[in-house]
Amino acid sequence: MQTHARKTAWIIGASSGLGAALAIRLANEGYQVGISARREERLNAIAAHQSGVTPFPLDVGDHGAVQRCAESILAEFGHIDLLVFCAVSGGSAKGMHESLAQGMFVGLLGATAVMEPIAANMKKRGSGQIALIGSPVGFRALPGARTYGTVKSALHYLAEAMKIELSGDGIAVQLILPGFVDTQLTQANTFQMPFLMTVDEATDRIWRGLCTPQRFKIAFPRRLIWLMRLFGALPDPVYFNAMKWLGRKIDKNSR
Repeated sequence: MQTHARKTAWIIGASSGLGAALAIRLANEGYQVGISARREERLNAIAAHQSGVTPFPLDVGDHGAVQRCAESILAEFGHIDLLVFCAVSGGSAKGMHESLAQGMFVGLLGATAVMEPIAANMKKRGSGQIALIGSPVGFRALPGARTYGTVKSALHYLAEAMKIELSGDGIAVQLILPGFVDTQLTQANTFQMPFLMTVDEATDRIWRGLCTPQRFKIAFPRRLIWLMRLFGALPDPVYFNAMKWLGRKIDKNSR
């Protein structure tokens, strides 16, 4: 077990995109960072090029493996100051039930599986920080985002519940709501993404938000967040008609 005073972080979903970029940023800011994801070769490549990063390969959908991985990282680091969960299902399920089950098992139940042992350790220490990466799509349903939006909406509620439950234990809980970021995940989208940001821009905003742990939501860019809030405030008939029009436009542009 390491005994130095460096802050420690564990990022789940860190093999690429925001997770990988945030791991590198945290390491450069002085953290000792554990990174987890299924793609072990990606984790090893990041660790080989960045000091202060240690790979802990993990399929977050295997909840027994999550417990063992948590035990390993706690044995290695001693404690976790910051936990960041950004894993999403990369499966190819086609049916509604199978797709939602797969998404929830990774994106929601995976988060609870990770948080349970780490939050228990944080409670013993009386301090810690947990950040869950959601999405502005969690504010209200959008066309073409049934599974992703459902999972992120559930994660949004979970973050609020954990914020309430852990507030008396010295543990800060934050919900990160990034807009469209140019990653491997979003590059598969067939529609034009408004206010698209680079990974570096998004990582910088997340880092600045994490430096203010009393702030619950780290939501950006502001223009997109206000647009999504506007959708949430629309009367139901107006909202559903607008989404019907948007869905048709997306279908037309993707042909």
